[in-house]
Amino acid sequence: MQIRRGVDADIPWLLTQLRVFASHYPVALPIVGTDSYSETLLGTLMRDQYLSVATLDDGTPVGLIAGALVAHPYNPELLMVSELWWWVTPEARGSRAGMMLLADLERWADTHDAPLALTMETNTALNDRHLTKRGYVPVERQFIRLPGSFA
Repeated sequence: MQIRRGVDADIPWLLTQLRVFASHYPVALPIVGTDSYSETLLGTLMRDQYLSVATLDDGTPVGLIAGALVAHPYNPELLMVSELWWWVTPEARGSRAGMMLLADLERWADTHDAPLALTMETNTALNDRHLTKRGYVPVERQFIRLPGSFA
């Protein structure tokens, strides 16, 4: 298993995986935009921010993680890394891919001396204890309400 930075040749695979990721999102929201928009976003992340791919030894991609260094909305002097996507293909789950991807993003955040914020879906297989052992502190929970869902 290897972790490497994403390259333009990965974009078709990344688009496919982001659509699969979106289909597993626990709320019906169009969280992935058009191919054109997504291609531009992926290119920007690869060039200016962070996007890495986990591959098998034969080069087959099996996971991705992306993050961005951003100013905190309440304090622009506080730079933070925000994880955007963290996905391992179902057939590669249980391998080291997910933890290797996370460790690489953590290293990138450390090079910027920036805290790393993760967003976890409620149905993730990763338990909180594993993250707290890595130095994470639970800070907030997020809820999403769809328009018209309460009358």
